[in-house]
Amino acid sequence: MKLRLLFVVLLHVSQHASGVKVYEGVKSVLLPCQVPADVSRSSTAVVWDYDEFDNPTVHVRLQSGDGLRGQNNRYTNRTSMRADALQTGDLSLTLRNPTFSDSGNYTCIIKKNKQQLSRTKVQLRVKEPPLWPWVLAVTLLILVLVIVAFGVILYCERKRFKAVEAQLLSERLLRRLHVLFGKR
Repeated sequence: MKLRLLFVVLLHVSQHASGVKVYEGVKSVLLPCQVPADVSRSSTAVVWDYDEFDNPTVHVRLQSGDGLRGQNNRYTNRTSMRADALQTGDLSLTLRNPTFSDSGNYTCIIKKNKQQLSRTKVQLRVKEPPLWPWVLAVTLLILVLVIVAFGVILYCERKRFKAVEAQLLSERLLRRLHVLFGKR
């Protein structure tokens, strides 16, 4: 009776849904799932499912290691769990290169043979990266280009002014020399 009550309480407590938000383009995202270590050690498997697919299997971790034979092809080489997950109770799933289409509800199911010991829902929301860093970068680039162009224009005008000034000075000097040597 006590074991059954513990099972009902554990199942009820772990039914809560948590949410994870990331931007598309990040290297990976961690979908959290924690259970007491004694529960995970007594289990035979943890199964991560995605609610939206006919083949919902995202990742399977057995006591002997990963069991990815029935994994949905969409997640091939994109998921992993800690090697000691079933010993520690940290059943979190790492999903590499999350895309917008990965958004949705994932379920972490702890099983002992065919019986469910625990079930945790995690909602993943993958958002498009914010636009403002690109707008800021382009604005700064344009500003730098305008400053450089203005500097080049000022440099060229100064050079031209010095050339005109030198020419006027040499013309004045020639006139004086002409006046000096022309009178003799």
